[in-house]
Amino acid sequence: MAAHSRWWFPAVAALALLLCATTVFATEGQKTLSREIWQKVLALPAIEVKSAKEDRLQALVFFDPNCAHCAKLWARLYAEKSPYMGVATRWIPVAYMNAQSLGMAANLLSVPTRQTLAQNFDKFDFALRQGGTAQASVALDMRTQMQRVQSVWSQLGGATPLIVYLTKDGTVKAQLGLMPEAEFAEMVRSWAPARLAEFK
Repeated sequence: MAAHSRWWFPAVAALALLLCATTVFATEGQKTLSREIWQKVLALPAIEVKSAKEDRLQALVFFDPNCAHCAKLWARLYAEKSPYMGVATRWIPVAYMNAQSLGMAANLLSVPTRQTLAQNFDKFDFALRQGGTAQASVALDMRTQMQRVQSVWSQLGGATPLIVYLTKDGTVKAQLGLMPEAEFAEMVRSWAPARLAEFK
């Protein structure tokens, strides 16, 4: 009986791991959220990227500083000659990729500018899966803020990149994962504009 138990528990653990992996894979894609979620995510500590101060945010991006797909998303949006350069976004760091992620997230939030965020992604080491920003010590208040962010993020999917966006008709949606370029372009075209239309 003891030998049987020794075989049974590892098998159950392996099955649970497989089911968990399947669940994560199954949640990739788009889903509709409430306007309350948009406001909740909007209130989280983040780094804003706008062409002009008065631009309205179009998308909120959960990212890990050491997430390679997040670096690819940044390049797709803001690399030189990108057609999406004028998109207004707000980048919300989470920490789960490795032990350095929390200190790097804290460093980005301590100087929340487009330049510091760009440095992290422009100097991304894809071989090491390591962002280009340094680590900072994580004060208690920053740790508390990050725990709040992690809680909201995990409820929305718990993977990166996770894009929460507002469509032209006012619907709030979430996209988990980096989609192919054609689908990505279609998604961006559905976003509410960063600026109000001028009166004619």
